[in-house]
Amino acid sequence: ALLRAAHSAGDPFHIAILDQQMPTMDGEQLARTIKADAQLKNTALVLLTSVGNRGDAARMREAGFSAYLTKPARESQLLNALMTVWDNQRRAPSAPLVTRHSLAQGRAMVFSDEPTQPIFRTRVLVVEDNAVNQMVAARLLEKLGCRVDVAANGREAVEMVGLLPYDAIFMDCQMPEMDGFEATREIRRREGSSVHRPIIAITANAMQGDRERCLGAGMDDYVSKPIRKADLTEALKRHLPKNVKPIEATAELEKL
Repeated sequence: ALLRAAHSAGDPFHIAILDQQMPTMDGEQLARTIKADAQLKNTALVLLTSVGNRGDAARMREAGFSAYLTKPARESQLLNALMTVWDNQRRAPSAPLVTRHSLAQGRAMVFSDEPTQPIFRTRVLVVEDNAVNQMVAARLLEKLGCRVDVAANGREAVEMVGLLPYDAIFMDCQMPEMDGFEATREIRRREGSSVHRPIIAITANAMQGDRERCLGAGMDDYVSKPIRKADLTEALKRHLPKNVKPIEATAELEKL
């Protein structure tokens, strides 16, 4: 009922986390019901179960789940699963089922095989009204060594920028109350000519003309969604003040 109400209101849920052991209708039955509903079938589903048996993962994949995790699920594990599911939903809907084992394999591959990454000792503001996007962007920037604060809309961002010395701002363009373009213009107005904080737009539509609109509002650059660590890294390298120097992090340091 909640999924249908959100869809009717024009603000659908993108991901649903379902418990397996529930009265009346268990997680598998609920997943099949959701996937059979034309309005709800695009909702990505994550299963949490207390009991995992041989063959369950394949059956749950067939039922429509994108991820299958056994309890207790650590916060970092659940976050990684949500990030992977969200990325797969947008780029590879037929991707294999995300499991604790696949997450562990992916983590080992990232931290053992990927080249060293720069670590930025800097303070960054993420302005984003979507909670999942907030979480993803903050987590990726924290992995790059940034101290991250989050604002839920442009008006809140303008207030925070007036209180704290941010080295860079990642600004979503479409937000309620005050969008990213209006917030950027107001930040620039208050800065005057003595200060210039880098403002990087976060846009879901990297289309022709977007860059010009961002620059026209006073932004310095933009990155497109889904947000990727490599894009954030390059943006920080290009626009951080010259006195903020990245250091190179080893694979062992990144595990922290």
